[in-house]
Amino acid sequence: MNQDLNKFLEKVSQEKLKEREIILKEAETKKDEILSRLREQAKNYFANFKEKEKSKILREVEEALFKAKLEKKKLILQERESLKEEALDRLRKYLSENKNLIPKKKIVSSAGEEQVQLELEEFLELVRKKAQKELDRILNEEI
Repeated sequence: MNQDLNKFLEKVSQEKLKEREIILKEAETKKDEILSRLREQAKNYFANFKEKEKSKILREVEEALFKAKLEKKKLILQERESLKEEALDRLRKYLSENKNLIPKKKIVSSAGEEQVQLELEEFLELVRKKAQKELDRILNEEI
């Protein structure tokens, strides 16, 4: 039961990593296009200006590059959150169809000990807490 859950989580994780790589490649291509265009514009612009004007334009180019990098990071951070939520949604759907995989918890009282099936959301919260560190490790690779 736990192995099936681990296999499922690993499969979802691998799928999300592949999607993340595609998004990163697209963002890198877009960044390279922007950089190339900005460099070409700056080169043409610099050809006819004094040193003072060159400095001003260089600052503008650096600012544009900085903004492009920030936008890329923002997209990646949004995608990370989306991946986390999608993984939990898939797990929720899988477990709602396979309730027998949800573990039981032991309740000890003065009347004795009994085992009660965990609620789906209660179990998902436990999984979320336990898996958060691993998800962060996978998704927090250098941007």
